[in-house]
Amino acid sequence: MAVDHLSELCKYRFVDSKYSDIKLHRTKCTNIIKNVLAPHFIQEIVTDLGDQEYSLLIDESTDILVLKMLGVSIRYFSRSLKKIISTFLGLVEIEDGTAVSIVNGIKGLLAEIKINLKKLIGIGTDNASVMTGTNSGVHALLKNATGNDNLVLVRCVCHSLQLAMSHASAETLPRNVEFLIRETYNWFSHSSNRRLFYKNMFQTINGGSVPLTIPQMCNTRWISIEPAVCRILDQWIELKTLFEIARRDEHCYTAEILYNMYNDPQNHLYLLYIRPILQEVQVVNKLFESNDVDPTRLYNDLIGLVESIGRRILNPTARVDILTEDIESYLDPKPYMGLLLRPNYLNTIFSLMQQTIYANVVIISH
Repeated sequence: MAVDHLSELCKYRFVDSKYSDIKLHRTKCTNIIKNVLAPHFIQEIVTDLGDQEYSLLIDESTDILVLKMLGVSIRYFSRSLKKIISTFLGLVEIEDGTAVSIVNGIKGLLAEIKINLKKLIGIGTDNASVMTGTNSGVHALLKNATGNDNLVLVRCVCHSLQLAMSHASAETLPRNVEFLIRETYNWFSHSSNRRLFYKNMFQTINGGSVPLTIPQMCNTRWISIEPAVCRILDQWIELKTLFEIARRDEHCYTAEILYNMYNDPQNHLYLLYIRPILQEVQVVNKLFESNDVDPTRLYNDLIGLVESIGRRILNPTARVDILTEDIESYLDPKPYMGLLLRPNYLNTIFSLMQQTIYANVVIISH
């Protein structure tokens, strides 16, 4: 769609050159991409791959027309570049999100571009049961299709971290914590007047400083709650003051609820406790998402995360391997809660101790 404007721009920018005669709009550009450029680059990949083994990275999604699409990337050793590369291979429309449809889509794509399915040695997927099912998942069906019982399954570590945090929060944290974060974002998201009022109030309290916006948390990515937690804690007093004013001036039920929640020290405690844990998990998550990280060090980073969380709840004198042994009998009755938790909160902290210990156990076990 951008080429419509680009072609017109070239006519005025390059008046005395060959670019002034360009006549290219979206229809012609689309056909050039589909029928000239795409086949050329696909053929380059097939030629570079040759008869080598390779792995596939797959994920399914739904497009704007509510059609199921399967995105496929290929990972192999490039003979021309002398290194392992991962690159886009194709986007395939599938009938539905079942394992059979996904496998048929993969087979059809590989057959169309003439890549040998038997050379497939591994797949990378998320942790959905349709992908990883032992008997009828995509991995199991591809093992039968390739005749390779040693087909490697690489689960997405980022997705695993998300699931671990989501499961731990569902088991231990009260639902009002997520409600507080979500509704704080919603309070500002649809009203410029509310944002302006809060900005003026924040500047008055903080000598002209401008408040940072509260980011939205994603329902399917629980770690996305981390930046929202940090912003809310940094502005806790200001937000509490805002909702105290709003409940009187706007007579809004939501403002009344939020004010009561911000006035509850237990909610403050929960956020103070989970913030450092979320930050540690977020750092490792970002490492696995990055493109230029050393993959040989990622395993140590993941182990370090598990051990760091374990040290928060284990007795300091315990001699236990947190990765292989049961840690239930080594839990510290008064675990480390962080420097930000002030002494006047200690009575409340100990009343929440069992829940917070269990939260850490759930994270580690996942």
